[in-house]
Amino acid sequence: DNAGENYAKINGEEGVLLSVFKGSTASTSNVSKTCEAAIEKLEEKYDGLQVTPIMDQGDYITMFINSILQSMIAGALLAVLVLALFFKDVKPTLVVAFSIPFSVLFAILIMYFSNISINIMTIAGLGLSIGMLVDNSIVVIENIYRLRNHGISAPRAAVQGAKQVAGPIIASTLTTICVFLPMVFTT
Repeated sequence: DNAGENYAKINGEEGVLLSVFKGSTASTSNVSKTCEAAIEKLEEKYDGLQVTPIMDQGDYITMFINSILQSMIAGALLAVLVLALFFKDVKPTLVVAFSIPFSVLFAILIMYFSNISINIMTIAGLGLSIGMLVDNSIVVIENIYRLRNHGISAPRAAVQGAKQVAGPIIASTLTTICVFLPMVFTT
């Protein structure tokens, strides 16, 4: 009954409209890439066949993920700049600056071995974790500086300063994980 709806004019020529929908467990990006590969094979196999994608949600998702990644990188760089201005010391700034990429790489490795795909929710979680890492680093370093100003030696101030704020930092991190983790596994 709806055969007429599947025909269309594309660039002024007759064409057939084909819509591909993914299943609920499939990844939009993977379906998009698989369709592109299948289209290339069909065009090679049949002379004169020309497939013109009109809309591809995979492109939008790729653009969105790239935008989020650029924002994460810019945010991390700005955070390091603010830390440098706040601490006025190179050492703690470098500690935080190097901990950001290593933490993100470690999280991606855990995601890879846990079969958790990189999608909008997981990237948002990585962005949130960068913010928490910087925030928690500021709290710990500020407490260490406070103890150092009271005349405590650097090694002891580092251990004692981290111990004093460990409880609130762990509680904050666990609260965020408990709120965010169900969202990752339901998408």
